[in-house]
Amino acid sequence: MKLKKTCCLLLACVMLLGLLSACGGEGGPASNTPAPEYGYVAKYTELDGEFEGVSNAAISGDRIYFISNVQDGEITESYPAYDENGNPVLDENGEPVMEEYTYPNYVTAVFSMDLTGGDVRRVPGFSPTVIPEGAQGGSWINNFKVSPDGKLIFIENIYYSIESGSGDTTDTDGTTDAGAASGTDLAVAEIAVDVPAVDPGYSYEYYESYILRIFDQSGAEVLNLDLKQFAPEGADYFYVNDIAIDSAGNICMLAADQLVGIDPSGNELYRAAMSDMSGIDGIMRMVSLADGSIGVLVYTDDYSKTELRTIDPAAGKIADEGIELGSSVYQLYPGTADYDFCYNRGESFFGFDAGTGKDTKLLTWLNCDVDGNNLSGVFPQENGDIICVTSEYSNDGTTTNYLVDLVRTPYDQIPQKTTLTLACTGLDYSVRSELLKFNRMSETCRIEVRDYSEYNTDENYTAGLTQLVTEIGAGAVPDILLTNGMPMDTFGSKGYFTDLWQLIDADTELGGRDALVQPFLNAISQDGKLYWITNSFTLQTLAGHSSVVGTEPGWSYADLMAALDTMPEGCEVLSVGTTKADIFNAFCRLNLSSFVDWTTGECSFDSEEFINLLKFTDLFPAEFDWENFEWTQDDNDETRIKEGRQLLLSMSIGYPNDMTYYKRNFEGNMTLIGFPDVPGSGAVFSSYAPGFAISETCKDKDAAWSFIRTFFTDDYLESYGSYGFSVSKKTFDKAFADALDYESNRVIVYDDGTTGEESYTFTEEDRGMLLDIINNTMVYASSYSSGSDQLTEIVNEEASYYFSGEKSAEDVAAMIQNRASIYVNEQR
Repeated sequence: MKLKKTCCLLLACVMLLGLLSACGGEGGPASNTPAPEYGYVAKYTELDGEFEGVSNAAISGDRIYFISNVQDGEITESYPAYDENGNPVLDENGEPVMEEYTYPNYVTAVFSMDLTGGDVRRVPGFSPTVIPEGAQGGSWINNFKVSPDGKLIFIENIYYSIESGSGDTTDTDGTTDAGAASGTDLAVAEIAVDVPAVDPGYSYEYYESYILRIFDQSGAEVLNLDLKQFAPEGADYFYVNDIAIDSAGNICMLAADQLVGIDPSGNELYRAAMSDMSGIDGIMRMVSLADGSIGVLVYTDDYSKTELRTIDPAAGKIADEGIELGSSVYQLYPGTADYDFCYNRGESFFGFDAGTGKDTKLLTWLNCDVDGNNLSGVFPQENGDIICVTSEYSNDGTTTNYLVDLVRTPYDQIPQKTTLTLACTGLDYSVRSELLKFNRMSETCRIEVRDYSEYNTDENYTAGLTQLVTEIGAGAVPDILLTNGMPMDTFGSKGYFTDLWQLIDADTELGGRDALVQPFLNAISQDGKLYWITNSFTLQTLAGHSSVVGTEPGWSYADLMAALDTMPEGCEVLSVGTTKADIFNAFCRLNLSSFVDWTTGECSFDSEEFINLLKFTDLFPAEFDWENFEWTQDDNDETRIKEGRQLLLSMSIGYPNDMTYYKRNFEGNMTLIGFPDVPGSGAVFSSYAPGFAISETCKDKDAAWSFIRTFFTDDYLESYGSYGFSVSKKTFDKAFADALDYESNRVIVYDDGTTGEESYTFTEEDRGMLLDIINNTMVYASSYSSGSDQLTEIVNEEASYYFSGEKSAEDVAAMIQNRASIYVNEQR
């Protein structure tokens, strides 16, 4: 039994209730926004009870209801034992030896609590439907809502398989005979049990149904209705996506691509097929609105727009017009006294007033120390507080459930800390989790998030990125920047961000720069200054057979052509289907930094190296007809390389064993030769992990670094791992050591249809080759940045004239040099 813990986290969760956000208002992260009138203080109450997890929270009066799981005894099952070689273990009589496995049996249960998170108790009445004896399967709660008069409304999905002719079966309407029943008279069934492998000597049938079950406050089941009666005629499969309840207690159900209205007694009110709804491509979610009607979040205009439309129950259809919300809206919540409905967009919570047609940002979840992705219910109160139910998950598998009361508090009554702003265009799970930890633990500083993805629209998915880049260019630089997608070469040349080497060298606990993989960090530095950092990286390179391309990495376009001349006639350079545009875009993106110096503004697109890249595309077709191409196993890279029909393999290496996987294509004789005319090893670094930068004007650089350094610690890397090679030298070295001790197996299929296994290992020779490549790689290619993206548009536009034969390579290079030089210097 967990003790109930109530902790008032007086964290400076400062949000402006109106058009201004927690991070300094709409004017940008560095604008001088006056202090707001109110903020929120988060009061966490750990929920007390023997249950696992919280989901589908709903409110009725002064009680909050939620779905959870409780343990109900144990299940013991027997399976044949196998030895270390995978052979069955037999006893002295030749019979299989059985091993028993016992595990907890969990069942679905309903709980309620008061609005403080206290008085948690199990709601009587509901128990899962029992499946027939001998069947394997169970049930789960597909949807749960509470009606205005306090009735509990469930959609239960029941599924199981059973041997044909076993006696207890399910009729076509979903009810069971031979004594099987449902509702409160039933024993509790398992939530889910894996269906066993089918013995070829037996025949099994599979059953599935969706049941609408309604309980009153006393726990009595007042309705048990199989919903298959609402299945479209001739439908092969019936399912329920979502439900919502109107003010009269009527249920609107989205099921099997149709909208169905049902009254509290189970009578059909209306039914409309999605195919008959003009202008609607699909429905995402449904929500009860403040006026008692039901709203639906729909896709329109070939899925290019997202709108909130209402249901007309009299006409049995969705309204023809709605409110455009944007594709970043992903979760709807019921309306309040002040707003018709609420929703999440990005990292923030909004209320929408249909009367004015405007939304209001109420708060940013992370700035209240709440993970907006883990919420199972949000309930704004009349006094301005916001109550929510959330679960937090630890890496050891434990779950802690909370009621969080966000208390609306006068700003001058909230204890203040130094507040740093982190600007981003979206957050991944690990960054969100570390931000929550930092803000809860730091006594002097907190980091507030400004997520610019909130500005994205259905017409412009990069509107937020553009706005952030524009604001930084105008001098509104955030304290901390999440650098993914950012033109850091441009920003670095303007001196917006701090040289992180200074902070790294001063961090003796971390171990300074000697604790990090320096070749990668040197590659992303500008003139020896490290303006941003990330905790992992990958290698992009080309590989060939050592007997053809040689054993040393690095080569020129002339070397590549010479190697191709030694191959059989018709041999292609890369994978089937690679076109001129494909190879040019890939090579140009990976090596763009070699042709641009953002510090000096100098470009070298008229160089021999770039002209050779243009001419290199002559080896590839202008287009490839994939629509009429029938791909077979003979067209895979491994087969083409072994048969001499393909010279090189393009690869991304993020872990030592990736190299082991790729070298099988060359029967073990592989050289990581690299991209032509790329300095150093010929390989290129890239990274898909979160990147961080600290502004020169940051209010507390030491505090900002204390957050960023977390991503290089043993605790973090052991919990989350990395997106490739770790920048932490300790973790990097361990990955290589582990790879030397690891043997992997792959299943191979022979020409005669038989199968076998082939073992391959990471050797000391592989280790030396890979480390040599990493130590000599000098170029970094960003996965995407707004600055280089515009530059790439210039390059591609002019290159198309060469591909079409309208201009020579030299003329195209000269035009690109002229336009690129103007653009680059405009950005400096």
